[in-house]
Amino acid sequence: MSTSPVLTLYITILLFYSAKICFAEARLEAIKTDSNSSEQNQESEATTVAPNLDLKKVVPLPKPVTEPTPNNSKKSSTKNHVENIDAKDKDEKSIEEIQKRSSEANTKKTVREKLIILGSEVPENSSTRLAWSPQITISGLALPTPVLVINGAKPGPTVCLTSAIHGDELNGIEVVRRVMYDIEPGELSGTLIGVPIVNLQGFQRTSRYLSD
Repeated sequence: MSTSPVLTLYITILLFYSAKICFAEARLEAIKTDSNSSEQNQESEATTVAPNLDLKKVVPLPKPVTEPTPNNSKKSSTKNHVENIDAKDKDEKSIEEIQKRSSEANTKKTVREKLIILGSEVPENSSTRLAWSPQITISGLALPTPVLVINGAKPGPTVCLTSAIHGDELNGIEVVRRVMYDIEPGELSGTLIGVPIVNLQGFQRTSRYLSD
């Protein structure tokens, strides 16, 4: 009879540790499930790289007439700037400061952020055609609007061109297309986005306004 409390205590401790091990295994399984679901969500939200397309090949246009441009030779920035400074302002400190700023500007590298638009990444020195459609339309139908994107080889500002906000204004459509088609990504500094037809419903109905 004296060994009964000890046996009961031993069984209680054994049950406690067994329950603790089962709880730890269940928690580990839940953590694995959450990590797998988060990885799947990240993969679904990942952007795709837009294909590099030649916008001219889709709708070929006649060759534009290029005017001859004068051959302007570029002067070296630091040396010529120092030579053109007025003699009164030519002190050693100002010249050293100009040279220091010029060397810093030449050695400084510009880091460009990735261009992600409409769920697609547009690499540098490439052009592509994307499509945008509103979630809710008056007609209840999905009407994707073409979006032309040119990401230049060099960093610079971003400009967006839109036309046909009124469906019967057709001249702007061709203007946006020709501007986009005549630009080479390798010669562009910055990003150019073109939306030739904003009011697609009005354009289809040759109407100035929407269908409502």
